[in-house]
Amino acid sequence: KSRVVGVSVEELNEYTCGICLQVFVNPVVTQCCQQTYCSDCIYGWLSDHNTCPNDRKRLSREGVGPAPRFVINLLNNMKVKCDFYANGCKSVCATCELPIDGNTQHNCIENLLILNKSLCDEIKRIQLQSQKVSMKGVIELARKDLDNCRVKSPTYLSSIEVELCIERSKEAIRRCNSFSDISAHICNVFNDNTDDTANRQWHCNAFSKHGGESLVYPKQYCRLVFGLLHIEIFSTVKN
Repeated sequence: KSRVVGVSVEELNEYTCGICLQVFVNPVVTQCCQQTYCSDCIYGWLSDHNTCPNDRKRLSREGVGPAPRFVINLLNNMKVKCDFYANGCKSVCATCELPIDGNTQHNCIENLLILNKSLCDEIKRIQLQSQKVSMKGVIELARKDLDNCRVKSPTYLSSIEVELCIERSKEAIRRCNSFSDISAHICNVFNDNTDDTANRQWHCNAFSKHGGESLVYPKQYCRLVFGLLHIEIFSTVKN
């Protein structure tokens, strides 16, 4: 009964079985008092009793007949929520469209899959938006803290190379709006403009202190810290 929509309580009581107290399913009528019941309910009652549950007159299965066509039509067109409404299917359909022995015009599984995909897409959108906001905030803070760069773990890099790493990083922070763009910019500048007789390939990894992982390299490596933004620059020998 709680799934029926668009019907008042008074009207709904007219279509409620006196045994199960739910809306009629496959309604039938007793000949003795013209009372309507669900077929399963009244036949179940008569398996243990030989009287009508309403007027207590003698009653057998032969004294039960089909409900009037208008009652069946009203029930078939009554709008109800899907069985899986509480699980996410928000469909409201006629009772005749609900599953009966696996046959139905209402494909609840398909609707739930569509809803699930929609929710997953929304979660991904929110996560991506959150990442963008967080990344943008980290880069904005770094731009305000360019003069307070901290150098950590410089390994096998000359002081000139470390200063060059700092300048190239500042330039990337000013120009770029994502960690990947900062990394790519620094790599491109080093690999395109450095006259490197040692045949080195330069690499870069930019990340947030709270959102990334430090990559540790044993040779020619340094990490620069601008607020919450960490930039690792290192080189490898070209093949």
